Amino acid sequence: MRYTVAQLAIGFAVLSFALQIAVAQNAWKITDQSGEVTLISNGRLKQSWAEDGLIMDGKKNQILFLSSKKKAYAKGTPEEYCKLMKEAQETMMAKLPPDQRAAVEGMYGKKQGGKAPKVVVKAQGAGGKVSGLQTEKYAVYADNELYEEVWLATDPDFLKHFKPLASIFRVFSECVGSMALKDPVESSKEYMNLYEMGIEVKARKAGSEAKEEPGKEAIVERVAAAEAEFAVPPGYMNMDLRTFVYGQMGGMDGNEQ
Repeated sequence: MRYTVAQLAIGFAVLSFALQIAVAQNAWKITDQSGEVTLISNGRLKQSWAEDGLIMDGKKNQILFLSSKKKAYAKGTPEEYCKLMKEAQETMMAKLPPDQRAAVEGMYGKKQGGKAPKVVVKAQGAGGKVSGLQTEKYAVYADNELYEEVWLATDPDFLKHFKPLASIFRVFSECVGSMALKDPVESSKEYMNLYEMGIEVKARKAGSEAKEEPGKEAIVERVAAAEAEFAVPPGYMNMDLRTFVYGQMGGMDGNEQ
C-alpha cells in the first residue's frame, strides 16, 4: 500500500502529538496545605512562590534558582550553594556587634556544646493511604523518647520519579544541620536515611494532637507537565550564584569576604 505525502504528514503529526502527550503526563503534582505546588518528573523537581522559584535536577546534581522580578536565574550544585550559604552567614555574623552576635549564636545553639541525641528510626508497618497514596509509617526516637511519626509514600512510580532527588535533599539537610539552623534530630544520618525509603507525605511531632483535622493532607496527583516546566523561562539572564546567595542574605552584594 502506498501513502501520499499528505497522509504521511498527518501520520507523523499524530505520532508526534501522541508522544508529546505521553511525555507530558509523566509527572506528579503535590499541593500542600498552603497551596504551594511542587512538580516532580523524572528526577526533577520544580517549586515556585511569590517572585521566586527553583528547579532541582537530581540526575545532573544541579539547582536552578529563578527570579521572575529580576528575570534572572542562577545555577550550581547543591554543594556549591551550601558552601556559599555558610560563607554568607559567617560574613553577616562578623558584621554584628558582639552582643547581637552572642544573642544570635545562643539562639542557634552554637554555644550549647551538648552532644547530639541518639536517633533511632523504627518501622511501624503499613500506614494506610495518605493523599491517595499507600504509605509505610516510621517512628523516630531521640534518646529513647518519641520525637516524630512519619508517613512515607511507597508508590513505585512516585519513587521512580523522586529517587534521583534524594541525594540533593540529603546535602541540604547536612548543610542546614551544620549551620545549626535545624533540629539535630532531623540532620542526623538516621533521620536522613528516610529519604532513601520513600517520600514524606505526612508527619506528626510527638505531643501533637492525635486527631487530624480534615483537609490537612497534601494533594498528590498525576498530571501533564511539559518539558518547558523544568527549563529556564525564555528571556531570563544568567546571574552569578554568589550574587544570588548574598542577595538572599539581606541584600549583600556578594563581593564581601
